[in-house]
Amino acid sequence: MPGHYFTGILRTGSHPAQWKTATVVPIPKANKQKSRHPKAWRSIHLLSVCSKTLERVVLARLQDSGTDLDTLGTMQYGSRHYTGTSDAMSALLNWKETASSRSLHASIVVADVEGGFDKVDPDRLSETDLDRRYLGWIRDWCRDRQLNFRFNDELDERTFVTNVGIPQGSPLSPYLFGAYVQCIMNARHLDNPTTTRVIISYVDDATICVAAASPAQT
Repeated sequence: MPGHYFTGILRTGSHPAQWKTATVVPIPKANKQKSRHPKAWRSIHLLSVCSKTLERVVLARLQDSGTDLDTLGTMQYGSRHYTGTSDAMSALLNWKETASSRSLHASIVVADVEGGFDKVDPDRLSETDLDRRYLGWIRDWCRDRQLNFRFNDELDERTFVTNVGIPQGSPLSPYLFGAYVQCIMNARHLDNPTTTRVIISYVDDATICVAAASPAQT
C-alpha cells in the first residue's frame, strides 16, 4: 500500500470505516473451560492487517519522538522503546537493594488493572503528553468500532458497535494506555529518611513498592 495513502489518513484524521471491524474469538482462561461467566474468557481480536500496519507506523513515530520518559514515565516498561519484562524486574531489584541499603522494610503489592484498555477515554488522551499531531486520528480510530464474534469457527452474523475504550489486540493500544495512566503510575513520594514509594508498571500490570522504617509504616 503506498505510503502516501497512510500519510493522507493521518493528515485528515479520518480512519477508514472498513478497517474498524474486528472478529472476536473468545478463548477460555486456564482452568475455566466449563465456566459460562464472561470473565472466565479472554477475547482475541482479529483486526484488519492494513489497519494494524498503520497502527505500527504511528507507534514507531510516537516511540521515536524521544519523549517516552515524559509520555509514559520512567517506570513504565511495557510500552517504552527497547524495554521489556527484564528491565521491569531489574528496576524492582534495584529499588529493593536501595531500600535495604537504607535499612528500610520493603513491601510490594502486585496488581492488574482489570479491563484497563476498556477504561481509556480517547477524548481525554488530549490531556496526556502524546504527540498532538496524532490525536485527531487516534480519536477517530477509536470511534464506532464494529465487532463480530466467532464461536467454534462459526461467525455470528450480528454486528456490535462499540465506542468504549481503545481497541484490544492493537499494537498501539499498550502505548496509549501507558500514556493515559502515566500520572498515576509515575506517582512518586520519595527521598525522605523514613519512607519511599514507587510504582513499577508493565502495561496494565503494576507493582506498588513501599519501603519504610518499620513494617507498620509500609
